[in-house]
Amino acid sequence: MITRERMPYRGGNWNNTSNAGLGALNFNNSRTNANSNIGFRPALDNARSTDLTGLCQCNLEKDAATSALAETLNNPVDASTGCTFSLIVSYENILNSAYQCRKGKANSPATLNFFNNLEENVINLYNELNWGTYELSNYHHFYVFEPKRRLISAPNFRDRVVHRAIFNVIEPLFDKTFIHHSYACRNNKGAHRGADVAQRQIQQIERKHGVAYALKADISKYFSSVDHAILKRLLSNKIKCEMTLTLLHYIIDASPSDSPGVGMPLGNLTSQIFANVYLHELDWYVKHTLK
Repeated sequence: MITRERMPYRGGNWNNTSNAGLGALNFNNSRTNANSNIGFRPALDNARSTDLTGLCQCNLEKDAATSALAETLNNPVDASTGCTFSLIVSYENILNSAYQCRKGKANSPATLNFFNNLEENVINLYNELNWGTYELSNYHHFYVFEPKRRLISAPNFRDRVVHRAIFNVIEPLFDKTFIHHSYACRNNKGAHRGADVAQRQIQQIERKHGVAYALKADISKYFSSVDHAILKRLLSNKIKCEMTLTLLHYIIDASPSDSPGVGMPLGNLTSQIFANVYLHELDWYVKHTLK
C-alpha cells in the first residue's frame, strides 16, 4: 500500500549567526554557534526503523554525517542482483548522485539552489520516482563548435541527479559486457587512451608485417539517429526490472527530437551509456565475425 504522507523534515539553518543549540542541524555556523552536529538528519527519532514513503524501502541513518559521507563515496552502486529500481531510487544513491553532479559546478545557480534545500529536494525526488509522478523539465539548448557544430540539449540540475542515479546502477551492469577495446565514455579509458592503444597496435603490426592499414569510420549524426525501439529492446535484454525499464523508456521517449521515436540528447549522462549499449552489437560483430 502506498501512503501519500509527506516525510517530515529536520529543523535547522544553513547560515546561523547565533547559538542555535544542539537541537538543530546547521551548515556554515559562525564561531559563536555551539552546535556540534555535522550535516543533517531526519526529524524522526526512530529513523533507523522508519521507511520513506513509496514503493521501495530505504532507511536513513539519523546519526550519520550523511552529506560528508556522500562526498567520499566513489564506488558504483552494486547492481549485480536484485531490483535495480530500488537501488536507483534509494535515498543514499540519490544523495550521492547530487554530490557527484555538483563536482566542478558547485557555484552554479542551479547547483546552489538545489543544495540550499538538499534534504527536501532529495526526498521529493525519492517520492516522485516511487510514486510514478516524476516529470522531466525542459532542456536547455545551445551549440558547441569543437570539433564541429553540434546541438547540446542539457537537462537541469534536478534531472541530472536522476540521470546520475540511473547511471550509477546500470552502468556497471552493461560495462562488463562491452569488448575490451571499446573506449568512449568508459571509466579509466576514453578517446586519448584509445588513440594510444591504436597507435601501439599499428606499430606492432608494422614491425611484424610491414605496411599496416586502418579503417577510420564515423556514424553520421549518431545520437540524433538512434532508434528508440531498438535501444529499448537492447536495454531489456540485460535489465529485467519492469519499473527500471519504465523509467528508462520515459527518459528515452522524452528526448527532444524532430523525428518521433528517434534520437538522444547529447547533454544527458544516460545518453552516454545508451550509446555504448547501442553500438556494442556492432563492436561485437566487427571483432568476432569480421576478424
